[in-house]
Amino acid sequence: MKKTFVLIIGILFFTYSQSQPFTYIDTKFEQVMQAASAWTDYNNDGWLDAFITGDKYSGNQQIVISELQKNLKNGTFQNVHSNIRDVFLAGLDWGDYDGDGDQDLVLCGETKTGDLFAGVYRNHNGGFILVNTSLTPVRDGSVEWGDFDNDGDLDILLSGENRDNMARTEIYRNEGGNKFYKISADLTPVFNGKAKWIDIDGDKDLDVLLTGQTSSNRFVGNLYRNDNNDKFTLLPVNMPDLTLSDVAVGDLDGDGDPDFIMSGETPTGGILAAVFRNNGNGEFTEMNTNLAGTRSGNIDLGDYDGDGDLDVVITGETYGESITWIYRNEGDFYFTHVNAGLPGVSLGGAYWGDYDRDGDADILLLGLDNCYDFSAKIFRNDGIYEKKKVEKETDAKSIWTTSPMHISVKPYYYFVYASCFCDPFNEGTGNKFHAFVSNIHYATKKYELMEKFNAIIMKNVVTWPKVDAGHRVTVGFMTKEEAQQGRQTVIREYQEEDFIIHYVQW
Repeated sequence: MKKTFVLIIGILFFTYSQSQPFTYIDTKFEQVMQAASAWTDYNNDGWLDAFITGDKYSGNQQIVISELQKNLKNGTFQNVHSNIRDVFLAGLDWGDYDGDGDQDLVLCGETKTGDLFAGVYRNHNGGFILVNTSLTPVRDGSVEWGDFDNDGDLDILLSGENRDNMARTEIYRNEGGNKFYKISADLTPVFNGKAKWIDIDGDKDLDVLLTGQTSSNRFVGNLYRNDNNDKFTLLPVNMPDLTLSDVAVGDLDGDGDPDFIMSGETPTGGILAAVFRNNGNGEFTEMNTNLAGTRSGNIDLGDYDGDGDLDVVITGETYGESITWIYRNEGDFYFTHVNAGLPGVSLGGAYWGDYDRDGDADILLLGLDNCYDFSAKIFRNDGIYEKKKVEKETDAKSIWTTSPMHISVKPYYYFVYASCFCDPFNEGTGNKFHAFVSNIHYATKKYELMEKFNAIIMKNVVTWPKVDAGHRVTVGFMTKEEAQQGRQTVIREYQEEDFIIHYVQW
């Protein structure tokens, strides 16, 4: 039997530290990797639903999913079992292409049988009808709605690798009547990257931003201006050439024009993130920022602290680990890293969305974590944010955050757990997989459980400041019985993976 250590420690004193604003919500989503996702209100009830694609393995059996999870408005979701094709290595986007007032889906990816797929699903009273299969089937790419010809309906920008292992980047014009026509745009074909619409010059037509690699393994970072009449011109912007990459477009400095962030792997094997400010005349300047570079992840923009500007969440592989990091936008392209305690993932992503309609942005997180577990989780934003202020990095006794957050918590039953590949007691026996799981408490004070858990760990696990202590999760349940079941599930799953379990109790 695996040796189990028990830490039963009374707390006499702990140092106060500002705590993380995100709480894990048990949604029972199918856990996946090679994942893509999006929030959407598919049934027009005013509540965000979740759409998840990806794959996982149970033994040697591959499981591929495309799940539409209906928001039941009480913190839980229900799989509506739509007829949407199950895919992984997917690209997807939601938008009203037929102008009937509901959200339709464009989707591409690989199926369990190895076939490739791309198609449009029309939303009909909350059900989905596959109406178009003329799109080139691709995997390892992206697809996005956008009105590139400014005629009032949504067109399609698609990239990826086709059945012949050839890269593709294509634009399909919406002709109406569920018909899409591929134009001759002469864009660099890419996969393992992202094709994004962006109006760089404010002329009301959409230009194109590309990253990825070609079929000849040339890495790409290109920006194309839309010159109308289906013509696009490559611009001389000094952008990094990246693969396994992602791009996020948004007005980062509040001046009314779109800037962008890109991240991925360079031709020399480096990993970087680059931020470009739109100068307002179709030209861009690369800004000096502290954003971590990743590959095989994503970037998403959203105002999580309610101060009116776009903050950043970035996931993926860095050097030696996967991350999920949040950066608070302090203005003038200065970003503060917020140690939010989210598990790092790659082969997936993090997506902002206010699923509980409390006015702040929550996170849907998917992918493969640092313990090689599959993930598909929601982290609820419980922060109460006041004025913007830049803080210095904290010391080891307050490792959980580096930003000024004022946190509230709803009175639920909580437990806390964390894991590491480490030698926690510095016994010289080498690194092993360890998990630390607290007992259950009814919490009414702002994140008191995390502070107590933090105090115990910092006092008794002598090597903790040296390991990746950010992978700590707080789990809340409405009843004590549900919390007990959730805690036993976490312990059982760790035991099945041969983790050494440490019970942190007070």
